[in-house]
Amino acid sequence: MDKFPTIENFLENAFEYEDLNELLRYLKEIGNGCHNKPLNICGERGCGKTAFGVLLKNIFDSAVIIDSHRFLSHFNGLWAEKDLVIIDEPKLDDNVVDKIIKTYYSDNIEVNMKGKLPKLVFNDITFIMFTNIPLLNDNINLIRMNHPVSYNKMLTEASAFKEYCKNLKL
Repeated sequence: MDKFPTIENFLENAFEYEDLNELLRYLKEIGNGCHNKPLNICGERGCGKTAFGVLLKNIFDSAVIIDSHRFLSHFNGLWAEKDLVIIDEPKLDDNVVDKIIKTYYSDNIEVNMKGKLPKLVFNDITFIMFTNIPLLNDNINLIRMNHPVSYNKMLTEASAFKEYCKNLKL
């Protein structure tokens, strides 16, 4: 992984070996358009969750970062047709978790946007939730995060890392 040493350093320090392998598999599948089980990446405040979320948004073309208020809104046009929805909140309440799980198991999503008629789209959304407190739910995978790193250094390596995930052989 020598084309993106800052991201590599970040990943190796932020995740345990088994979790890192699971995360890389997960990212590869997102890049291949797979519909994955929701993933919760949790860690202490300041460990780099938001920076990693922004990096993922920049890596994947059809990704969005939203908060739980936007996710619970009736108007879901911002996220309903994306492949990757990143929810970045210190703690997610049960309403958000329930809607994530319900959406994950739905074949279709009704997209509602202000001023437009609703439309039904195929659901291939993968959810990643960045939280301070782990979500303990059988319907959500959990990976814990450890150490901070500079986001700006990672961003310069984002395209090389995207290609690595795309071509990863596991």
